[in-house]
Amino acid sequence: NSMFLSHLFFSVSSLLSSSNLLFQNLIYQAGFNPNVLPLGSSSCDVDPTAPCHVFWGGGDKTKAYTSVILIATGLTFLTQAIVFISVGSLADYGNWNPWVVRGFSVLCWAFEFGFLGVTTAVKWRAAMALYILSSKCLHYLLSLDIF
Repeated sequence: NSMFLSHLFFSVSSLLSSSNLLFQNLIYQAGFNPNVLPLGSSSCDVDPTAPCHVFWGGGDKTKAYTSVILIATGLTFLTQAIVFISVGSLADYGNWNPWVVRGFSVLCWAFEFGFLGVTTAVKWRAAMALYILSSKCLHYLLSLDIF
């Protein structure tokens, strides 16, 4: 049990910190200065004091990249509530606990490996989805009383 716990701790702690950092890095790389036309032509690295936006909501609509990060964080809490309400009781009754843990472990590994395919700034939306799903998957695994 102690070997499993240490492996689980290091896997979870590394993914919880790295998924957020990967998402924030990719969205910053995709960001641009909205004051320079045409939109998207001047990256945020050119003038770090200027606003940094990404395309959001279709068309030429933009939103500050920091606002999008806050939206993603809010969606992680929504996802957590949905998972806890819908799946949370399965781990408490009968023989479901091992299967819930195994299922969520496979999902977590899938999301973790999914980040390997997100390598360019244009894929920041995929990184956002993986960040939301992986963080809630891992938080749910940590909340289970499996021992």
